Amino acid sequence: MQQQMQVVIPQGITPGMTFQVNTPAGMMQVICPDGAYAGGSMLVNVPVAAAPPIVMGAPVPVDTVMPPQQQMGMAMAQPMAQPMVMAPQGVVPVNNTMARGPMDNRMHEVSSGCYYQKNLPCCNAMYYSFQEDNSVYRIGPAYCCVICCWPCPPGCCGNQRAVSPGSSVYKGNAGEDVWQSPTMFTRTNAEVSQKDEPFVKC
Repeated sequence: MQQQMQVVIPQGITPGMTFQVNTPAGMMQVICPDGAYAGGSMLVNVPVAAAPPIVMGAPVPVDTVMPPQQQMGMAMAQPMAQPMVMAPQGVVPVNNTMARGPMDNRMHEVSSGCYYQKNLPCCNAMYYSFQEDNSVYRIGPAYCCVICCWPCPPGCCGNQRAVSPGSSVYKGNAGEDVWQSPTMFTRTNAEVSQKDEPFVKC
């Protein structure tokens, strides 16, 4: 028999990676599912731990004085709540803890086009090409004042994917993009020291 348990995904874990979870049945290895992310939650199925043996209690006469150690043991012997037992199922992300952004369920308002880095308007612009359902976009070709134009096929500068259906948070090899409006998003990418860097439509 199994039970479901909600766990928080550790930092640095991405879909497909394994990590350890401490369960009532002991340590287990679990795989981070698609659509889940570090800091979010997911459900895992774990074996139900064996129930402790049930023992018969005996009344203690009122005039009997117990040593403090026994009194402490009795105070700690409280009944414990039993976990909810459910039928076995696959690992499922818990959607209400997924990354969310201001444009959730409004990404159909965003269109393909040129977006530039607001703090470097003449230096860094790229074309963002959305798939029909706006769940994925490809980045490139790019313009950079240092190298003029970088003629490369769509996606040559990266691909970003929504972290869950309807989400306005996208992750990929360009970092994490959070769409703030149909014409503006912010990007965080530790590899190039970007934190909430604004990009706007040309």
